[in-house]
Amino acid sequence: MKQQQAVVIVGAGPAGCSAARELARAGITGIICERGMPHKEKPCGDAYTPDAVAALHEWGLDADGLAALGGWRYQRVIIEGFGQRYEDGDATQVSGWVIRRAAVDQWLRDQIHDAFPIHYGVTVTQIRRCGDGFEVMTRSSSSGEPAAITCGAVILATGAANHLSRAWGIDGQPVLGASLSLYAQGAPPPGLEFRFAKDLQAGYAWVFPMRDQLNIGVCALKPTSAATLRARANVFAQAWQPHSGMTWRGGGHALWSGEGIVWHEPTGIVSCGDAAGLTDPHSAEGLTAAFRSGAAAGAAIAGFLADRRSAALADYSAWVKDFGTRHYQTLTAPLLLWRMWAGV
Repeated sequence: MKQQQAVVIVGAGPAGCSAARELARAGITGIICERGMPHKEKPCGDAYTPDAVAALHEWGLDADGLAALGGWRYQRVIIEGFGQRYEDGDATQVSGWVIRRAAVDQWLRDQIHDAFPIHYGVTVTQIRRCGDGFEVMTRSSSSGEPAAITCGAVILATGAANHLSRAWGIDGQPVLGASLSLYAQGAPPPGLEFRFAKDLQAGYAWVFPMRDQLNIGVCALKPTSAATLRARANVFAQAWQPHSGMTWRGGGHALWSGEGIVWHEPTGIVSCGDAAGLTDPHSAEGLTAAFRSGAAAGAAIAGFLADRRSAALADYSAWVKDFGTRHYQTLTAPLLLWRMWAGV
């Protein structure tokens, strides 16, 4: 079976949905291929920095909407480690939230689905040139049936599963990190709590209060073996009470390295979000970059399709390089985390 589309977006996370929103605003149609299913859980801390919350506000998701999705506004940020402590307890200044990623991601998908239909359970296996555009090879997780989609342009928003952007040389040459998280019970800290320790180098542990439970986890900010990360996580979890039957949820991070050169292929492919290696190397926070780069990628592809020239795509690569250089400044990790999560 073969379909014809103007644009195929691979991945329906915040980056892919933001790209689709920009394309729809430009009157460009297409589809999103999402290998997961609706309401898919994400192995992360479920926390949104003030910058990420601002991006949600731009979508029309205000404080009441965030609360309706089960969100909790954190009012304090505590970061400890290496003999340092940073804390912000001014509720008028802290505007971040803790919300289950599955709830927010599905809300975003529901907003864009009419303009950019999402095909769930569809894995993109290969992308190859075809005439003036591309042929996107897919496989259905339910039937196992292969299919092909021809299109004029492709946006890669696959998260840390970046083998497609790597194959096209537009993954940003990231450093690979990882994290483990689970939901637990226990006395909550007064806000987001980050802990640095020698056995967590390079990385940290976290405890994030939610409405009726805690999200706890550990994060590695450099390549780390699964056994080492799990051992750290198990030691950290001893202070809490994991939910009955809960196991660690694992995920990868494509951390900004500063080594990337291009994030576009001149005939019509761009990468964004984690697929472009845009996750913060000091914290593994990637939501802010996902929203911003997804929107920029959508605008770039809209410009490219207007005249089939690659100038808009080259400008996008320049934008990505500038974004990473400006946002991922070199500071001591605890101080950088405090500034980012407290919004100062």
